[in-house]
Amino acid sequence: SWQDLVNAVNETIERNAERMNRIVGDLLELSRIEAPGYSPTRAPFALPSLVEEVRLALAQSLETRTQRLVVDIDEDAVSFLADRDAISRILVNLMDNAIKYSPDGMDITVTARSEGDSISIEVIDCGPGVPEADRPRLFERFYRVDRGRSREMGGTGLGLSIVKHLAESHGGSAHYEPNLPSGSRVIVRIPQTPDS
Repeated sequence: SWQDLVNAVNETIERNAERMNRIVGDLLELSRIEAPGYSPTRAPFALPSLVEEVRLALAQSLETRTQRLVVDIDEDAVSFLADRDAISRILVNLMDNAIKYSPDGMDITVTARSEGDSISIEVIDCGPGVPEADRPRLFERFYRVDRGRSREMGGTGLGLSIVKHLAESHGGSAHYEPNLPSGSRVIVRIPQTPDS
């Protein structure tokens, strides 16, 4: 009917407007962290409590997909020195990706380990993984492995770029590794010495 058509058009407009808002928000975030005067505000905090906050923020998505978050934080990685808001954003982006690309009912794992003067955080999923040819460009802004699927899931193509810039602003790094036999591991290393 005519009303059904109007409703469908309105839903499409609303969905696209929401996506544009997300893109604008992510672009503003990237501009902020790429600005010459930006530097993270480092302070000590407890990593497990931050991971729990992010889990609660994403609880509805996890529940909808019947997924479980497994957290494995070594004792020597509990106390974390970094910009808490930046690490929160990193975790939200990585965990949100893992939820979107993992099959229903699968575990998503967050680990943290001390490695020399850095702490390494990994977010691991059992999704399809990223083809080898796409991996070098994975952290580029707007780059998508599966454009149609990413758009359908509401992604902006900026999440991993934000993760990389926030890690590098701490003197750290972000990189991808396959999670064999299937899935992805995104590893973020953050130095724990303020002068790094």
